[in-house]
Amino acid sequence: MKLDLPNLNSDDGFSLVELLIAMFLAAGVLFLISVMVMGIYTVQHSVMDSSHSSSETQTFSELFKSSIRSSTATQLSSTTSGGIKGQLLKVRVLASNDPTNVTPGARCQQFLWLGTKVYSASSSSSTNAPTPSNLSKWVVVVADAVPVVAGNGIFSQNGGVTSVDLVTNPDHGLGAVVSTSQSAPAITQVSAPCF
Repeated sequence: MKLDLPNLNSDDGFSLVELLIAMFLAAGVLFLISVMVMGIYTVQHSVMDSSHSSSETQTFSELFKSSIRSSTATQLSSTTSGGIKGQLLKVRVLASNDPTNVTPGARCQQFLWLGTKVYSASSSSSTNAPTPSNLSKWVVVVADAVPVVAGNGIFSQNGGVTSVDLVTNPDHGLGAVVSTSQSAPAITQVSAPCF
């Protein structure tokens, strides 16, 4: 009985060159897959930023319009906080739509544009322009906003119309222009709250 032993000198295996080629091909495929995954991640991140910015802008726009729409008076002034110039818009908002009901149920809705942020605060009485120490009590309603026209503010008043014009998220190429106007009586009487 004769045993069949494998031939140890045969050329049936892989050569070093074939192994190197297979390794380089596998590395190339893995590199392409990682590039595609990073691309998908980047696009997803951009879409999420855009969606967040759009939601933030829409919330601010609705708050602004509803405050101005139900207001009895508005006042716009320039302000400086911590060396940063901005604008402070005070709006006297009534709980009811009766313009003769000046104090009961009235509140002061304030919007502050400072640097690249728009803040909002609501209170039952007037507050002065915020300082760096009390700015933390204000709510950031738009985190990244600049005026549509450089050098101008984002708020403007012309007669009985109060407007806001800003570009959100300008540094990421996904900026949305917000331009909204709402009629409101200009301040004619100084009364509580707000003024």
